[in-house]
Amino acid sequence: MVDFLRFGFVTALTSIAFQFFSRWLALFTGLGKTLQTISLVCHLKEEHAVTGPSLIVCPLSVLYSWCNEIEKWAPSLKYLRLHISNFDRQGLPENLGDYDMVVTTYEMCKVSALSRVWSRQHFNLIVLDEGHKIKNSNSQISEAVRRVHAETRVILTGTPLANDLVELYALLNFLAPDIFTDVAPFAAAYDLSSNVVDRAKLEEASKVLDLFMIRRLKALVEKDMPKKIETKVICPLSNAQIFLYKAFLLKDLSLLSGESTGAKKAGALNNLIMQLRKCVNHPCIFSFAERNYDNCSLEHLVGDSGKLSVLDMLLRSLYKKGHRVCLFSQFTRTLDVIDDYCRMRGWSYCRL
Repeated sequence: MVDFLRFGFVTALTSIAFQFFSRWLALFTGLGKTLQTISLVCHLKEEHAVTGPSLIVCPLSVLYSWCNEIEKWAPSLKYLRLHISNFDRQGLPENLGDYDMVVTTYEMCKVSALSRVWSRQHFNLIVLDEGHKIKNSNSQISEAVRRVHAETRVILTGTPLANDLVELYALLNFLAPDIFTDVAPFAAAYDLSSNVVDRAKLEEASKVLDLFMIRRLKALVEKDMPKKIETKVICPLSNAQIFLYKAFLLKDLSLLSGESTGAKKAGALNNLIMQLRKCVNHPCIFSFAERNYDNCSLEHLVGDSGKLSVLDMLLRSLYKKGHRVCLFSQFTRTLDVIDDYCRMRGWSYCRL
């Protein structure tokens, strides 16, 4: 990997720190990213007399949240929500320079009809919310946001990289394209497909990342938040589950004994493990289960699953104490069971 710390990199970043706005580059992770960004724009406008638009690029799911936060915390800022579904009817915005903030989506950055808007407008600040979306430097989204002209670039993300230095390069290249110009050293230092892990270069990359990243942790932001307590409860299998569990294992006895080999074996093993995972949740996940669960009682629904039996005891105790509970499951059919269970108990619930 390039010896980043040997060509005046520290000196350059020290200079950046003192020139607060001229080249302020950072990664925000943690709590309050939206409010931090709005506060930054307000600070630049009110304290440093920096005028002109700042561009916020975010997923469509949080577009209106950004606008609501701006209206709530910075009503003095003039903003434009730029998300156009029909260009023929709505037309293109005339002058983005009249706004303090322009809030748009990643999809809008890719739209060819808006390419002129992005190319001719110069922004003081471009902020990528959920910026890990550009971790693939060759994706359409990544290429689109890199064409936007901005004095300062910021990435907001709460999602860590998946131990991939090439993805790290993509983010750093967006933030400082003049410094990070070659992906090859990053790829050569960490390549699990070739079993190559250069620990010295990993530590070097970590030091570089620390210079760019502002990280906020829950423990630092919410000091009064109680510590999370994790308790593992071992749930026994019911008779119905034991019967199905044995049936699955006996059916694939030759697979487990090692008689079959190759790719088919791997696929069959994955399928077997998935079926066993369903089995330990509840028998009624399988359509061929003997009992007619459409007309069964609450006692039968709970009794046929050791996991649901334990959960039933916990939920009844919590319900008496007035607690609220959030349940997660990877299986839609398991949510169906919880849905029926709550309805039979007469509890109000919301399923997402």
